Amino acid sequence: MKIKNKLTLLFMLIIAVLLLIINFYIYSLSQSYASNDFFKRLRERVYATANVFLEEDEVSKKAFMEFQGKYLEKFPGEIIRVYDSLNQPAFIPQPLHTGFPKTLIEKIRKEKVYQEKVKNQYTYGIFYVDNQGDFVIIASAVDEIGDAKLIHLRIVLLVGFVISVILVFFIGRIFTKQMLKPISVIIRQANKITETNLHLRLNEGNRKDELAELAMTFNSMLKRLEGAFELQQDFIGNASHELRTPLTSIIGTIDVTLSRERTADEYRQVLNTIMEETERLHKISDGLLNIAQANFDISNMRMDEIRIDDLLEEAKDIVQNQVPGSIMELNFENMPVASDELVIRGNKNLLLIALENLIENANKFSDNRKVNINLLNEPERVVITIKDCGIGIPEKDILHVMQTFYRADNARTFSGSGIGLSLSQKILHLHKAKLEIQSKDRIGTTVSVIFPKT
Repeated sequence: MKIKNKLTLLFMLIIAVLLLIINFYIYSLSQSYASNDFFKRLRERVYATANVFLEEDEVSKKAFMEFQGKYLEKFPGEIIRVYDSLNQPAFIPQPLHTGFPKTLIEKIRKEKVYQEKVKNQYTYGIFYVDNQGDFVIIASAVDEIGDAKLIHLRIVLLVGFVISVILVFFIGRIFTKQMLKPISVIIRQANKITETNLHLRLNEGNRKDELAELAMTFNSMLKRLEGAFELQQDFIGNASHELRTPLTSIIGTIDVTLSRERTADEYRQVLNTIMEETERLHKISDGLLNIAQANFDISNMRMDEIRIDDLLEEAKDIVQNQVPGSIMELNFENMPVASDELVIRGNKNLLLIALENLIENANKFSDNRKVNINLLNEPERVVITIKDCGIGIPEKDILHVMQTFYRADNARTFSGSGIGLSLSQKILHLHKAKLEIQSKDRIGTTVSVIFPKT
């Protein structure tokens, strides 16, 4: 069931329940008023009867005639009886089977005043003390007019309820359709957005209500998707290019070699060339796999307590073993008394890859000149700086060097795939660390890794 139908039915149900409550209250109030009014009229009949039959000797002829004129008209099914102290009918003849039971007479005598309604029959009685004796006066009648009014009221309320519910249904349909119209617009706009036009955005309306928030959230998601889609396209294009280059070189070398017989030295030279290209291909493949891993949700990875100083020393030692001629100096500044301040939660293997890449780049692009690695402890963060005196990065390339496979113009003479820096940035981002680069062309580069303290 569509939301607008659900809202319409819910709106109609709420109004119907409210109308039922109001109608029930009106009917109950009217019924109570009718009953009280009829009991009041019966009470007046009872006291009028007392005045007519028991006080006739004490009132003037004129007053007696007024009583008689006022109460001559009978109610439907009216029975009025006067009983003496012996519970015998007095003053008014009692036809057979038209009297009241003795239990009721005794009850009125005991309670002094009594009223009761059984179905549509009203009964009112009083115990009346007079100079002629003690009497019980009872009046009983049917309120046909009141009942007819209540029946008419029930019909009016029922018809009004049905008409109101029907009107509420149609009004609710119009109301919900109008209220949900922006959602229909959002749906139509969203259906127009495909992978070929991710630049399109939804209308955000007044940017204040919930629907505007929904549109803004959707637009924000589209922006992220557009960026991810563009990144994926660039990645696929660059990856295919980078993988194609060593493969083409290997195939071409093998093809040329097989074109004629070669000496053992020539075959050895060809194999060395193929080995170099294969190693390059292996590095590119490893880099691509590491990037894929770095794009995973870190919450699904194994997390350990890691000391940053130990991690940095281990990364430095790994690079030292890989590049024996490298010169690196590791300095610790403002180290805390409590070693817990240098502990972070993270994936050790990924963090080692990130730091290795940064230290290896510093050595490679400075021709193994001295590289300074500093670890600085600050109140709210721990900062690693890797400073070299190498070729530097031109200003126009600094904004792009973290893109996968991107290589600055002055770095193309060095071996590499353009994966390391991008991979490091992704890994550090997963660990909520920040990577900053400051560089001057032909002077050197300083890379800073900033770990916030939790």
